[in-house]
Amino acid sequence: MVNSMASYIEKILTFLNNIPADKKAHSLGGLIIYNFLNFFIFHIFSLVIVIIIAIGKEVYDGTKENHTKDKWDAFATAIIPAILSSITLLLGFI
Repeated sequence: MVNSMASYIEKILTFLNNIPADKKAHSLGGLIIYNFLNFFIFHIFSLVIVIIIAIGKEVYDGTKENHTKDKWDAFATAIIPAILSSITLLLGFI
């Protein structure tokens, strides 16, 4: 059982190490914004604001020549807040 647990941990770490640094930065940014907003407003509203910011940033990137518009950046920004909001709703901590 210990070997199978070590195998799962190794697979998870390999997966996480293969995520590009840019996507990790977007995820961290989305998490920071989401947690900050949660001090002031409901978590669902925090999630909606994070999604709006993520999409807005990608629209902005599309208007600049030296920026690259990437829908996966918006996804990476919003995925962790979406997971946290889902868990909060499922557990009933509204």
